[in-house]
Amino acid sequence: MLLLVPAVRAQFATGNVYGTVNDSSGAVLPGASITLTGGTIGARSTTSGSQGDFRFLNLDPGTYTLAVSLTGFSTVKRSVIVTTGQSVTLSFSLGIASVQETVTIEGSSPIVDTKQSGTSTTLTKEELAEIPQSRDPW
Repeated sequence: MLLLVPAVRAQFATGNVYGTVNDSSGAVLPGASITLTGGTIGARSTTSGSQGDFRFLNLDPGTYTLAVSLTGFSTVKRSVIVTTGQSVTLSFSLGIASVQETVTIEGSSPIVDTKQSGTSTTLTKEELAEIPQSRDPW
């Protein structure tokens, strides 16, 4: 018995997202955190490589949101549509984050009697004994 099967071309039911992360001057940013959310995956995360590159493979078709962040830079979010058998390539440019600093000072002021003005000093018995008096012989 001879069985003839026609050649079947492979069909891909998924898509891919590739990208790079740069700063505003075009320099690559390795170590950036990239999070992909949406579709049926929930959330996937990766880190950009030494050339600022990243990839998410075998994604079901749909709309996803990419969030790219790195300490010292502003976070950038972008939507992307993934279609069957296609690869999407994106480039992210991160700007310098604005510097925000908060200083909190805590403390209490000493209790001050505002009705009485003047200065005072507390002396020990030994200090009092050493004070010269007019009856002391010199």
